[in-house]
Amino acid sequence: MERLYRDYRGREYFAIRHRWEPWYTEALNEGLGHDRQEIDFRRGYVLEFLRKSLPAAAFAGEVLDYGGDRGQFIPPELGRKKYLFDFSDNRPVEGVVRLTEKQMLRRPFDVVMLCHVLEHQPDPVRLLLDLQEEIGPPSGEQWIYAEVPLERPRLMKRPEKNARRGSVTWTRWARPLWLALDVYSTALRLKLGIVPPLAVIKLHEHLSFFSDKSLRTLFERAGFLVQACEVTPVSSPSGLGAVLKLLARRTC
Repeated sequence: MERLYRDYRGREYFAIRHRWEPWYTEALNEGLGHDRQEIDFRRGYVLEFLRKSLPAAAFAGEVLDYGGDRGQFIPPELGRKKYLFDFSDNRPVEGVVRLTEKQMLRRPFDVVMLCHVLEHQPDPVRLLLDLQEEIGPPSGEQWIYAEVPLERPRLMKRPEKNARRGSVTWTRWARPLWLALDVYSTALRLKLGIVPPLAVIKLHEHLSFFSDKSLRTLFERAGFLVQACEVTPVSSPSGLGAVLKLLARRTC
């Protein structure tokens, strides 16, 4: 995980990904997480969602953006003090303080943000359990705001496992064939919401996929009390179509 995200979207990352995804351009790479319009839009829907369920006292407390890049998506109105923990070496935005794992340990944050983190985890339940150990018990109520992409393509009738594996193994040795298969797969998944026969779903970053029910279940299994969960349509440079937002509570 550290190997992938230490220099996330840096030169080496871009060179490798662009070779296998020519449509992943330098402009797209640079725009992710930096587009002013997207940042303002995302801050806006986070704030609107939290204002409906989050107590006023929590707004005035300490907020941690866990895995939050530069902390740029923390709404200015949220948190008297704003902190960030992230694997990357990116400089935090003004007003946000980066913490190391040791500095974060046992600190009673009032609000913890997990925005577009859980879908990158092979074991999201373990992440939530570990997070509770890392930040320690709250002094009173502690709130977790989670956000994940809503990615739910419909799987069409699939060929036998060996045939599917054989087609992927064969095409990955011939780059033009692999690119053609990838375009075919990605276009139908994004435009029509289906995964057709012999298509591939690449698990290079997003490893877990959620519905509102599974996101609720995830937090309940980790011992949280879910307060609210809803879907928001979005538009971003990455082509993201909708996000799931969840607010959960943890008590001492």
